[in-house]
Order: sequence, then structure tokens, then C-alpha cells
Amino acid sequence: MHVRRDRKKLKDGRPRTYLSFAHNIWEPVSDGSKKRARPVIFARLGAEEPWTPYPQVVNDPPVRMRGHSKDKRG
Repeated sequence: MHVRRDRKKLKDGRPRTYLSFAHNIWEPVSDGSKKRARPVIFARLGAEEPWTPYPQVVNDPPVRMRGHSKDKRG
């Protein structure tokens, strides 16, 4: 089982990559002497998008930690 990446071009020329879960099965070729791998797709996951983890933490760490820095002993 593997993650398959299919690269396509949109109408405006921009590239787009689609992800899916797939598994290769081996099937005989028409002459019967060889076999060839054929992917079977289990699930289509959609378009791959750029990912930035926790942008508020990366861009401004003090804002994220502001509530944790107060002394709560009273």
C-alpha cells in the first residue's frame, strides 16, 4: 500500500497534485509469459495543499504564550 501522487495541469496552466491510497496487484500480460503491476486505488484524498504548522506560533510566539506566563499562585 502506498500514497499515490497524480500530477495534473489546470486549465490556466498551474500544476496540481492529487493524492490517493493505492495498492499494486500483479496481473498477467496478454502473452502470458510476463506480469505487470496495476494500481488499485482504495481512496482518493483530494488535492495536495501547502501546509504551515501553527502559523500564529511561528509568526508571533509571545502572543501564543502570553496566557501561560502569568503567575497563578495568587
